[in-house]
Amino acid sequence: MGINWHDYIVEAKRCLVTNGTLIIVETTKSLDERLSDLRATLKENLFEIYQEEIRDRFTFIEATKRDLNLIQR
Repeated sequence: MGINWHDYIVEAKRCLVTNGTLIIVETTKSLDERLSDLRATLKENLFEIYQEEIRDRFTFIEATKRDLNLIQR
């Protein structure tokens, strides 16, 4: 991901339908410092992480876009 990775998440929120899946694959080394920020940004943008896995040198994150109305109930 580029330095403007936050913009990518916002764009994914705009483009994906409710219950759409966002898949992020990034080298584990580059995510080490910003993983907590990435999780927080996903949550702020209505994504729920349902799988996070480290395989070899890569971290795989799968998240689902949730409906704001369902979250607030």
